[in-house]
Amino acid sequence: MLNKLRLSLLSFLLVFTVFFGTLQPSAQAEEVVKDETISVVGNSETLLEETTFSYEENMTALDVLIDAVGEENIEFEDTDFGKMIIGINGVKPAEDESFYWAIFINGIASPVGAESYIVQPGDSISYRYIDYMEAADSATLNVINGDDIQEFYPSTFIDNPTALDLLNLLVGKDNVGVTYYGEDAFVNSINGVATEGNSYWAFYINDEMASTGLNGHTLKNGDKITLNYETWEEESPENPEEQPETEEPTKAFDSVEFNKAVNSASQYILSNKVEDWQAVALNKAGKSLPASYSSNLKSLILEKDGMFSKITDYERLTLGILAAGKDPRNFEGHNLVESIYNGNVTKQGLNGVAYALIALDSANFQVPKTAKWTREKLIAELLKNQHDDGGWSWSLNPPSDSDTTAMVLTALAPYKNQADVSLAIEKAVNYLKEQYQGSTVDNSSTAATIVIALSALGIDSHSEEFTKNENSLIEFLLTFQNKDGGFDWQGGEESDSFSSDQGYRGIVAYQLFLADKGSLYTLPLNTNKVEDGNLLVKDHSDLVIKASNVYKVKKDAKTFTLTNELLKGLPQNSSIEVSNGKVNATVPVALLLTNSDVIFSFGEVSEAVKNTSDLVSDLYDFTITSEGKTISDFGNHVVNLGFDLTNFNGDWDQLRIYHVDENGNKLEEMKTTYDAKTNQVFASVGHFSIYGVFELQKNSIKEPVVKEDNSSEQKGEVQQDQVQQKEKTSSNGNRLPNTATPLFNLIALGGALMLIGAGGTIYSRRRQTNKI
Repeated sequence: MLNKLRLSLLSFLLVFTVFFGTLQPSAQAEEVVKDETISVVGNSETLLEETTFSYEENMTALDVLIDAVGEENIEFEDTDFGKMIIGINGVKPAEDESFYWAIFINGIASPVGAESYIVQPGDSISYRYIDYMEAADSATLNVINGDDIQEFYPSTFIDNPTALDLLNLLVGKDNVGVTYYGEDAFVNSINGVATEGNSYWAFYINDEMASTGLNGHTLKNGDKITLNYETWEEESPENPEEQPETEEPTKAFDSVEFNKAVNSASQYILSNKVEDWQAVALNKAGKSLPASYSSNLKSLILEKDGMFSKITDYERLTLGILAAGKDPRNFEGHNLVESIYNGNVTKQGLNGVAYALIALDSANFQVPKTAKWTREKLIAELLKNQHDDGGWSWSLNPPSDSDTTAMVLTALAPYKNQADVSLAIEKAVNYLKEQYQGSTVDNSSTAATIVIALSALGIDSHSEEFTKNENSLIEFLLTFQNKDGGFDWQGGEESDSFSSDQGYRGIVAYQLFLADKGSLYTLPLNTNKVEDGNLLVKDHSDLVIKASNVYKVKKDAKTFTLTNELLKGLPQNSSIEVSNGKVNATVPVALLLTNSDVIFSFGEVSEAVKNTSDLVSDLYDFTITSEGKTISDFGNHVVNLGFDLTNFNGDWDQLRIYHVDENGNKLEEMKTTYDAKTNQVFASVGHFSIYGVFELQKNSIKEPVVKEDNSSEQKGEVQQDQVQQKEKTSSNGNRLPNTATPLFNLIALGGALMLIGAGGTIYSRRRQTNKI
């Protein structure tokens, strides 16, 4: 009887598992709403055990606290940002103590005050008396939808909250839609962007695709949680032969070796005197210009009183001044741009005309209609001098030459969509193609000039049409680079300054092409107004509130005075961000609380300290002082540094922030992260000194840099989960979202029970046979 009962039970489980295990998980399942609770925990005692409360619509976390302990037992302090709780049941910090009352929602520190947080059904609210000098566990959240990126400041947490708790609090529970598959919660919409078709919200933990729902991951210190709106690839066409053919070179281009070539050439250029053309290329390669270059520019302009005999001097200097981050319309009191559009641009043949257009377009300068040379006149002058073979010549008379043709194409590139210009460009590109394939391009300078033009036009110098004998134009240019990083003109082992200047500009232009960053001569004006003197920050009107209790000073400056009154008026668990336009520092307010004003400075360092070829940012001597004393050791606090590397075109994984000494020697490598979309590199530091960003060679990398950007749109980037998720594909080879795990578990359980049932049946029959 017992055996029959056992077999019946196994049969029932077998049928149940096979039937329900093959059903699709219900997309209508809802979250189990918990009871709302509140607790109050002091330094060494619990003031209020976890207690349930009745939820009411639009009630705040402060309302819940008042109902729980009574308003008479709460002490407030009015600030410009609302009421701040300073005491509960008589527990409050003395003047020399570093405690404060923090509010946690479902285990996550609230980004807003108790008076501002609107309670949601199922919330667990906890008030904790915390020492802000003690390190706390924290996690970050990024929500990415294409170019729309929300990066939230690190949130501290207590107990065991989940990734779903973090998302609901920071984005807002009303802005998050969730579907439950079994017990796993998966996001189906964020801020109105819903899962549909083959697009879905992918869930990553520390840049790796998660294998569970958001509610299944308990936060750990340092976690980076990312929700990325992705689309898995459609099925490949059944007849790929019907697709249009693309022209490709006979062999793949080695981008790793190419980046090494650019770095080597940068070192060569920086080891010699930097002139105007080299300054342009260094700027576009993301390298720091030596301070001597700017000082030499100033001396030259003052010496000549802004007056030059050649129009190309104005054009070249305009580009150099832009590369140095200055405005050529008002440089040492002179307007070089006006001298171009009202100058004699034809005095030096097409050279002056082409570079006049290049200089005016470099920062999109406005040209008055009354100018002697408007953009329209310059374009017309270039077009009317094109020869029948499609090229141009410096002297205006045939025959055409490749150098002048490439120079004119670079100038016309921004206007390639104009009908008359487009036709001229097509003829000129065919001319250059014939010249290269006919072996008339026989030196590095001409090759470099053509590469610059093609890159500005968006044409690949490593394409089949610019390949001869399996050697593309860019590869041909690189054959002239020597071991010292410089270039020679027509072969040999000795580099010369002229060829190295042209060659360096050529390979930087191609690097920009690979990164889809436009022309070599696009040099936008630096619009960040940086206060040269000491910027006094004394009022909340000087600040703008960012996410997660970060208050940013509105203006950029080199030195800031943060008044004691201002700092005491900010929440003690907040941070203040200052910037000089090139680097920012986010400093905990608690670190700055002294008995006096605090001075923050982005100090400059000597030229000798910056004389290193692998430096890609400026070096800064960061200092914080108060009452004449330097605050250099931050104790348990950290300051977050963010360097802006807008012009960097190299390998982001090779970047490191270093602490260096007063002689420029690297002392300490900081843990470095980056966001290639915002062009920023970050590190957290525990003390202040001199810091900067360096680009290392691959063989010197000890530990990979952490990438903040999860976008798969960058050229050459391969997401980590592509390998890890290789087996998680649909029948046509498309990757599926991680929503099938519960279903697989049920099927696996069903298979196991089938085996158990079959085994039990065989065993029972054998016993019956033995009895007979």
